[in-house]
Amino acid sequence: MLTLLSPHGVPYFYAPEASAIWIVLRQSGGDLACAAAELGDAWGADVSYVRRMMEQHVADWRRAGLVQTSAAPGPRRASDTPGSY
Repeated sequence: MLTLLSPHGVPYFYAPEASAIWIVLRQSGGDLACAAAELGDAWGADVSYVRRMMEQHVADWRRAGLVQTSAAPGPRRASDTPGSY
C-alpha cells in the first residue's frame, strides 16, 4: 500500500496498483508513455488503458497537491544558454 502525505499533512492511501504506478513513474522520470508501456507489459494489459488509468491517478495526485506536472522540455536551440532548456 502506498501512503502519501499532502503538503498540509493529510495522508492519502492507495492500493497496490497505484503503488506500482507511482514507482514506475518515478523510475521513468515521470514519462507517462514509458511508464505505461512498462506496466502494460508487466501486467499483460493494453498500454492505452494503462496510460488512461495512470493519467487519472496523476490528476488525483495533482488535485491533492501530491505532485506537480510540467511540460517536457522542448528541443534545444543554438541560442539557448548552455545547460538550460
